[in-house]
Amino acid sequence: MSRIMNFLFGKKKEMIKTTNPEVQPESEMKVLRNKLSRNLQLFVEYELIIDGYCDINDCWEQNAFPNKKLTHRENYLLVKNILSDRYNDEFCEKIENEVFESEKIKEMIVELDQEYVKHYSEFKDIQDRENNFLDAFSRGEIE
Repeated sequence: MSRIMNFLFGKKKEMIKTTNPEVQPESEMKVLRNKLSRNLQLFVEYELIIDGYCDINDCWEQNAFPNKKLTHRENYLLVKNILSDRYNDEFCEKIENEVFESEKIKEMIVELDQEYVKHYSEFKDIQDRENNFLDAFSRGEIE
């Protein structure tokens, strides 16, 4: 995880090849880093939310979402796998040290956006359920 933190907050200058003189590769790399940071934050928070919600409600084996045949445990493992496979030290080191064509950077940005959109609504759903539960508990409606 330390490599990830260095990647997200490091000051290393990016080196990017581009054949289009009008493209500003530093700004593309900055966008890529911002999207990666956003997604990493989402998945770290998502993992914590699932863990907390399911521990409090003892609902690990229940369906996570009404329209999917996916238990909370399976969803939790999916999120953990995304974190360990997609946002690992090797991936961050690659982004930090490799030279990319401008088109490759754009492709990576699109992939990160698609991944974020795919998982954000699920994250929000579980976060809202946890918040509603905690609010009901604090009002004394749940013991």
